[in-house]
Amino acid sequence: MASGDWIQVSTQHLFEQADVILVGKLVGQQEIKPGDEPFRVGVIVVETVVKNSVVDTTVGAIVLLQREDRYTPGLVSSVEIAYDVGSHGLWFLQMNNVGFYTATHPQQFIPLQEMTSVLEEITGF
Repeated sequence: MASGDWIQVSTQHLFEQADVILVGKLVGQQEIKPGDEPFRVGVIVVETVVKNSVVDTTVGAIVLLQREDRYTPGLVSSVEIAYDVGSHGLWFLQMNNVGFYTATHPQQFIPLQEMTSVLEEITGF
């Protein structure tokens, strides 16, 4: 994952802003270039859906959109986070205006080994 300066947000804020919260694993990525900017599209296999504000059906896999310019020198902006294949844990995702899910803040992904306390916290919301 890229590094940069981020403001820490509360778990409640993450919960309220997320369209979908799930436990899953990023199993693959593909670079696409629909215009001038390259993007990386990843697939998250969903194990458990914690919150789903987007659709009324169970989600089996989700497409994650990431910008491809994570190695650009200088300050890192929120759209430049890149997740590695195999990233497994709790995802707080937002749907963008073209139907892709995004995780644009480092706290929107919590690794499997660290997620238990966060899951306990969000069950109270």
